[in-house]
Amino acid sequence: MNKFLERLNSGEILVADGATGSNLQKMGLKPGQPPEDLIVDSPDLISRLAGSFVTALLFLAISAASAFIYEKTTRLSVIYGSITVALVFLYSVYLYASALLFGAGVAAAWSRPPQGPGGPLLVQVRRAIVGLFVHREQPPDQPGSGTSGGRMT
Repeated sequence: MNKFLERLNSGEILVADGATGSNLQKMGLKPGQPPEDLIVDSPDLISRLAGSFVTALLFLAISAASAFIYEKTTRLSVIYGSITVALVFLYSVYLYASALLFGAGVAAAWSRPPQGPGGPLLVQVRRAIVGLFVHREQPPDQPGSGTSGGRMT
């Protein structure tokens, strides 16, 4: 029995929408190959798909919010001129960049084991959200920090 049928028979909940197959084909699914096999054999594709889905939803929300903000601040253009438009634009660019980083964080969290080094998926996603706003430096003597006790080597 193949891996997909084993997972299905185990009672695990598997969810897919109508466009998942099309997106998997764009990501390298071969003609005639069952998408279920690719999902089980290459879970990294699903993590990338999840991150891109989250990013696309955030882009739609940011577009709507930017239009709303611009509409509500048009009266300020009389006083401040084009600076108002520039501020709304720059804020939108910041939000789009944050959405890209958050989508990448979701994809990274999704690809780790549920109880792996980062903990459960919701904890990892929460860390990705906090990471957009708070930068935490590693302690100086921790391996992989690139420093040795604060001294340059």
